[in-house]
Amino acid sequence: MASTRRILVDYSTQLPGSRVLEDHYGVNLVGVAVPKSRPGRLAYISEFIEEAKASWLVQQTIERLGGRELELAFSGSSNAR
Repeated sequence: MASTRRILVDYSTQLPGSRVLEDHYGVNLVGVAVPKSRPGRLAYISEFIEEAKASWLVQQTIERLGGRELELAFSGSSNAR
């Protein structure tokens, strides 16, 4: 069966003996876009995101919402261009 990781993890709890493979099919990435003409806005958003990750706010929210098998990219691991 192929689907997003979240759906597969949920189904696997209902299918004894099943397992979710470690690969990247259906990875859902979240990003933020800011116009180049708004460097102040980019700095503000970047600072907010890094603070939310550093303070564990994002991880706590994932756990509170039952986000099994979700991963959080920590500071320094962004693919910003």
